[in-house]
Amino acid sequence: MALPTVVYGSAQVRALDAHEIRERGVPGYTLMKRAGEGALRFLRTLWPMAYRIAVVCGGGNNGGDGYVVARFAQAAGLEVRALAAVEPSLLKGDAQRAWQDYQASAGRVLPFDAGELASGDVIVDAVLGTGLAGPLRPELAAVLQAINASGRPVFSLDIPSGLSSDTGLPMGLAVRADATISFVGLKTGLFLGDAPEYCGKLLFDDLEITPPLENGGNWTPRLQRILDSEIATALPRRLRAAHKGSFGRVLIVGSG
Repeated sequence: MALPTVVYGSAQVRALDAHEIRERGVPGYTLMKRAGEGALRFLRTLWPMAYRIAVVCGGGNNGGDGYVVARFAQAAGLEVRALAAVEPSLLKGDAQRAWQDYQASAGRVLPFDAGELASGDVIVDAVLGTGLAGPLRPELAAVLQAINASGRPVFSLDIPSGLSSDTGLPMGLAVRADATISFVGLKTGLFLGDAPEYCGKLLFDDLEITPPLENGGNWTPRLQRILDSEIATALPRRLRAAHKGSFGRVLIVGSG
């Protein structure tokens, strides 16, 4: 789906997600499955010849999204390696269910090994989501470093792992993705700071969530994206035969 024009803070996006679960009664695991379906659909569009998928899963809901992608990819006939950057038995809630469902579908989960990354035509980065608030732990930094050194195309879920979802700055180290799919709402950290160097092609799936109309929540977007059509209107194409004298004069007044 097309990128929306509005951009939110990460806390706002988490609040939208929570509102959908609490007020509209949509199970969190349903949203996680929608994220997995959307991610796999885009992955197969971007890399239609990819057959082997390496999914690197972390310990939170971002990792849960990864296990859903792994299960759906396997069901679609792809060869999948799910690599656990965090011990899966530590997972909780919807992420735990995603891991269990992947295992129940005969999916194998291997401890993270940098050597296994070479087995993937595409690497799915599902290590860290938008909740990262401090420096990376050394063991996770090593995982992200291995992904960057793999030489394989990387597809990040929600935001490249290690990138601040609010400032767009790496928290010491971040995955350099070839493409990133953002869920629910676009986050400021996908556009600010160093984000363009890390996100690659930006994609979006709202998971069928729309901001509520009622009062009681801060749903005012932080930023508004400028569209290409608006840029074309503001900066019309110049004639090829034009020269500096065709566009007026500049007077500079200064003092020494």
